[in-house]
This record gives sequence, C-alpha cells and structure tokens, in this order.
Amino acid sequence: MSQSRRLLRGVKVVLALMVAGVIVSPAGAQDFSCVITASRPARAFFPSEPIYLTITANGPHQQVGYVICDYEGRARIVDTITLGDGRPSRLRVPFDLPLGIYYLTLNFPGGPQVQDAFCVIPRPDDEAGDYGIFSFHCADQRDSVLAALAQIGVRIIRTDLSWPDTEPAQGQYSLAKAQRLGRLYKKYGMQWIPILGYTPGWARMKPENAKGRAAVAGHAWPPRETTHWAEYVQQVVGYLTPQRVHWPSEEIIARQDAHASEDLALVSRWEIWNEVDQNFYYGYWHRYLDLLRIAYCTAKQANERIPVVYGGSCGHWTELGMTYHANCKYYFDELAFHPGGPDIDGFLEIYYTGAPQIGNGYGIYHPTVHTETYPGVPRGLTPAQNMYRLYAMCPGD
Repeated sequence: MSQSRRLLRGVKVVLALMVAGVIVSPAGAQDFSCVITASRPARAFFPSEPIYLTITANGPHQQVGYVICDYEGRARIVDTITLGDGRPSRLRVPFDLPLGIYYLTLNFPGGPQVQDAFCVIPRPDDEAGDYGIFSFHCADQRDSVLAALAQIGVRIIRTDLSWPDTEPAQGQYSLAKAQRLGRLYKKYGMQWIPILGYTPGWARMKPENAKGRAAVAGHAWPPRETTHWAEYVQQVVGYLTPQRVHWPSEEIIARQDAHASEDLALVSRWEIWNEVDQNFYYGYWHRYLDLLRIAYCTAKQANERIPVVYGGSCGHWTELGMTYHANCKYYFDELAFHPGGPDIDGFLEIYYTGAPQIGNGYGIYHPTVHTETYPGVPRGLTPAQNMYRLYAMCPGD
C-alpha cells in the first residue's frame, strides 16, 4: 500500500459514519419526506451481489422518474418507480455495476427532487496485505456501526476495558462488559485491543498538591498499591485470552462463500493505559511502570504471542526516556502512537525522528503500532458517500 494512503488513514478527526436512511425535505415541501434504506449498511454493496434500495415516500401514489449516475456524472440507468402513500417500494438496480460511487436522483412530479447515493466496494476477503498496524478506536457499539466497519474491511477495534468497569467495588468483579464486547466483536469478525487502565474510586491515591483537572479526574489517579491491579488484570486476561474469532463474519459474508478466512485470537494486543503522558494519568511515573510490569507478565504468562502495547507515551519523549532509564524496556513489545492534527506528514516526521529512536540508545528498538484512528468525512454526505470515503481511507484495517 502506498505511503500516501497510509498517511491518510491516520487523520485524527471525528468519525462521522452514518448508517441509517436519509430523510430529505426539499424546499417548498415542508411535509414531504423520503427515506431510503438498504439491507447492506449505509447502502454499500459488494460486486455482483443484487442491489436493492427500499424507498418510502409520503404524498400521492405516483410514478416518479429516477436517474442513476456514476461518479463522472454519466447516466447509467434512467427509469421510473411508483412511490407514495408512505408505502415502501423496492428499487432493483437491474445489472452489475463496477466498483465506485453512484448517485440516485428521484424527480417527483411538481418539483421535489431527492438525491442520494449507493456504492459498490470490494469484498473484505478479497483484500490482501496488512490489516494489523492500524485500528479504529471505536466507543460506538451499535450493531449498525460495527456492521458498517466490518463491511469496509476494519479488522481490529480498540476500546476501554477499564478497572472501574471490572471491579467497581473492592473484591466484586464483573466481566459483563468484557462478555458483551467480546460477543459483539466475534459477531462481526473483529479482533480487539482492550485498554487496561484507570483506577476505581476505592483504590485511588490523590496526587499531592493536585489542582485543576488533576484534582478531580479520580479515574486518572494511580492506585495506592498494586495487589488489586494485578487481580483485575488476571481476571480480564484469563477470561479473554482463550477466546477466538472467525473472519470474515457470517454477518457480512456467508462462510461457504468466503474467498479467504482466518481463525484468530480475539485479543490482537493488550494496551496498558492510554496516553499516560497526556491528561489520563496524574501521579508519579514509577507507579505506572509498576502497573506496566505486572500487566506484561500476566499477559505473557497467559499467551506470550499476544503483544503488549506501551500506552505510556503517545508522542512525548520525556516519559518514554524515563521508562527506558528505569530499565522497563523489556516490559512491552510495541509503542502506541496517536498522531493528530491536519499536518500528518509533519507529525510523522517529528515523531519518527524522536520517540522511537530513544530505544535505539538503550539497545532495543520497539515497533510502533497506531492504536487510534479517527478517519473522518465531511458533513452533509449521504451514508454511501461516507462509506465509500472511509473505505478509500482505511482499506484492509
């Protein structure tokens, strides 16, 4: 994959993935509505599969002309469909279309015009190459969102599996979140990067002289001692490590129709805390290193082949240098990296000539893993336009 496409995939902006039908109210027709849906998320289809759009419009039952154009504006299909009375009508695109984005225009008699789109994207099991270097951090756990991400080829999801969620009261463990997310990710054929971190209220140690956010962000305070942290990590690691996920998901492609398939560990990586050098940890550094060592040893004892990601630094060099200086270079396998801002080229140049090179000075180099991706799309696009843009930005994730 080209470097330019890799860089584009790292743009850190808000994900605006739309997966439901669009309601359009043309000017001069305040009571008019038209909803377009499809069986595939965001009206994104795979090559050679039937393309059906369901259109529901109010107003009189009437013949409505429509045009389907390709990206260059060339009319591919010109026809009519009967719409109105709030009844759903099914539009079947009558022949196979090549990969691309297609624009649908409905011309209602009397003036209202509705414009929408659908797209044809490659099947995720036709995509070869790397899928594990980048991943989505996705807190939205709706089925529709995960189905859409799986369809465009996203293979790894990163989400918090925090200590407060797992042990809200001392000694009272709950794996409900781990169970729920594990079921969801297996349903859609995705591996998981759980973030292990944060401190429950009963275990917190408030930093001395804390002011501002540091004085109130209790979840970001270090624990008073590490015994209970070790037990929390053991609970989560012991539950998730044996679990497997099959790709591609049968929700997206039937197993007997898959061109390629894999049986994988559900956990792709463990990430230990998040952006400790930002505003997600307030405390002395050596306590974080205690947490890192404990989590690393526990995870490796369960399965030594699952990498442990150092979440202590997402770009700052000082804390990473402190970690190497404290001889903790052997307690992680990869460095987390979270680039941000519009100047991706500049950010990458600064980072890769800095932070990862610190390890070289200590005789050990750790690969970088990009564990946060927020690919975004401009507002105002249809769901299919969003999907197609996201696919172009993030193929094979």
